[in-house]
Amino acid sequence: MKNEVKLKKDQNLEDIFLNDKKIKFPECIDIKLSYENIRKELKKYHDNADSNPSIISLKEIIKEIQNISNEDSDIDHDKLKKINKILDNEDYFIFLNKHGSIHVQHVIENASKILSYFNSGLNSLEIFVLLSAIQLHDSALVYGRFNHEININTIMNKEINKYINDVTLSNIIFQVASTHSGKVKYDNDKVSKDVIDNKSSKLDYENNDFLNFPIRSKLLAAILRFADEISDDYRRVNEQALKDNMLGVSEIYHEYSKSVRNILIYKDDKNHNILKIHYRIDKKLINKKFKKTKEKEIFLIDEIFNRTKKMELERRYCMRFMRDYFYIYGIEVIIKIVNYTDDNIDESNFESGAYTVNNYSEHIVSYSLYESGYPEEDFKENEKIINIESIIEELNKKGWDIKNEY
Repeated sequence: MKNEVKLKKDQNLEDIFLNDKKIKFPECIDIKLSYENIRKELKKYHDNADSNPSIISLKEIIKEIQNISNEDSDIDHDKLKKINKILDNEDYFIFLNKHGSIHVQHVIENASKILSYFNSGLNSLEIFVLLSAIQLHDSALVYGRFNHEININTIMNKEINKYINDVTLSNIIFQVASTHSGKVKYDNDKVSKDVIDNKSSKLDYENNDFLNFPIRSKLLAAILRFADEISDDYRRVNEQALKDNMLGVSEIYHEYSKSVRNILIYKDDKNHNILKIHYRIDKKLINKKFKKTKEKEIFLIDEIFNRTKKMELERRYCMRFMRDYFYIYGIEVIIKIVNYTDDNIDESNFESGAYTVNNYSEHIVSYSLYESGYPEEDFKENEKIINIESIIEELNKKGWDIKNEY
């Protein structure tokens, strides 16, 4: 493709876009200046993305209770039941992990990592669309968690469109950003997660030039969606809220993020690209049950398995749109269960190696997720491997003294 930018290993897409003077840009629109303005405008949304969903939830609770209180009849048992039902709804009390500036930069890093493996590059207008969509994708969380991928349009109209001045280009950015999550509903009321085909097909410029620059909207949507999927790690944890036991049913999501230590792409002995994920779990958390909903509890290691299964489904889905340029063949998972006696260890130095631990030991659980056989048979072999009972049994053989409470 003409005017394409091919990223090398460890290069950052945003840095290249803003600083590489060799990149050819469209002549009739200053997309570099437009992106700088978009990034600046969205910073205030990113700064509030971590706290506003919780504030919005409290406002929704108050509004619901006020609606009940304003009913004509006096407070009675029926009203009290309605109020209690609202207060029992955990969806109001989701305490999200970090979705602000740190997360945005992490998604850009992962998109850059993916693009460094491509057999070709993106042109400057495609880079502009992708970076703008990444900046935009979680910004509408300031209005609440529900339908945030659709509420992006409000921010587009309010903050972004004035810097683009082209309806078609604005619509492409919105479509790419909004496909990072959500569902679509067909005329027969069937609901599907196939948002890239269904949303991007409305603005499918796969075979057309825009300002003499082709825009592969579905490819860009898939890059954003998968980069976002693999951007959940220890940097997104609200450590203070976790320490103060403030998270309730959200605790499991923060503990999951905390357990993700590294995600990388490597080539196996067949020269296939493999996604490798490293987790670390403290022994003390192995047999702890976390509330997932009011009725359901889950072990952290089961949450890891469920999340990696979801990641494998996202891999299969997103690779459908990337296969001509890049392909990840499967996912390898390494879970390191650690046991050490020094309770005063500073885990912030754990990754750098700048720590001393007495009586340290570890247990490794590993498995792979990939396509093989008939699709309905997927994951069964691995479900036998990731079994909390057998893991505790193996740890106790090593003298770890973990109580069986499953």
